[in-house]
Amino acid sequence: MAVIYGCISTDSFHTGIMQISVRILIALLVAVAPVKTIAADAFSGGGDELVWAATDWMTQQTNFNPAEIQISAPNKRVAVQTCETQLTFRFPFKNNIRTIEARCSNPSWKRFLRAKIQKIQKMVVARQLIEQGEPITELHIQLAERRNESSDFESVNEVIGLILNQSIVTGTVLTADMISTEVSVFVPMRSYEAGEQIPLTELNLEQAINAEISTLTRWPNGIITAKMLIEAGKPLRKSDVEQAEYVVVSTKNIVRGQVVTANLLARKLQSVQSIGAKRLTAINQAIGLEATRTIRAGTILSQSDLTAADLVRKGESVTLTFKKGPLTITLDTLATANAKLDEQVILVNTESGEKIRGIVTGRHQAKGVSY
Repeated sequence: MAVIYGCISTDSFHTGIMQISVRILIALLVAVAPVKTIAADAFSGGGDELVWAATDWMTQQTNFNPAEIQISAPNKRVAVQTCETQLTFRFPFKNNIRTIEARCSNPSWKRFLRAKIQKIQKMVVARQLIEQGEPITELHIQLAERRNESSDFESVNEVIGLILNQSIVTGTVLTADMISTEVSVFVPMRSYEAGEQIPLTELNLEQAINAEISTLTRWPNGIITAKMLIEAGKPLRKSDVEQAEYVVVSTKNIVRGQVVTANLLARKLQSVQSIGAKRLTAINQAIGLEATRTIRAGTILSQSDLTAADLVRKGESVTLTFKKGPLTITLDTLATANAKLDEQVILVNTESGEKIRGIVTGRHQAKGVSY
């Protein structure tokens, strides 16, 4: 035990020395006093905290979304203790993820928690009141997330044109037993040329009891085009339409090694059946790339037709641009090496011979970076 002696001297110098000594002694006592530290991975205790920790662990073990996992809070009459070490979790029963064991090693304790998976799925639900006998349109329905409900439909297009055998209110999940044996047919309001896109909004839905098997009664997914000349006023048949997709085609001949620019390309609707798996669907996928072969005008471009291009080549002239606020300075330079889009290249000022680092922005173009 430390003892601090007082002093009765009134000498200011002596008193000051004693005050300093007392401060030093107190600091030493604090320094040697035992301090209890808390590990970074320690558990602070509490039922809610235990549920959060168990949910996080179960998410990592099962790959379920945390929103789909529901863990029951432990009995509040028995407090959940702190743990000076990291909690460990496990499923104590084989092939059963409904029970979680939480265990602490210091102090030693364990708790069992009940877990439930409430899977969230996207389902077709009514956006508004739909009357019995009314053909379903895209205005009636929408995709919505539902927990622990079942549905026979996962796509809006699956139910467009079908007829309900009962009235349903907003928010109702559509199921097969709500659908009437009566069907709707799609009747175009105008004629369509082969290859022309058919918007659903330009079709009338008409009820039919004994429609032919060949009649189109469910609207397909994706972009739909006419497979042949279609006349107005006649119900569409399955063979009249086909799924299509926008693809990138060359508008002019492109020679091997040529760098592709926007004026050489266009987007065109093409039957899904006639295009390859690795076709390009957006023009910006091709701009700045180099043709690996000669491509004739009208060809559908695929990934194998193009490769990253050297937009700047050794010995070629490059316009180097510096921008700072409203001020723009351009310099004439020569490239010392080949470089592709967004790559750095060393350029030489044609007037001063100074070397400058630039980042390639286009064919014979770069923006300045200090060297």
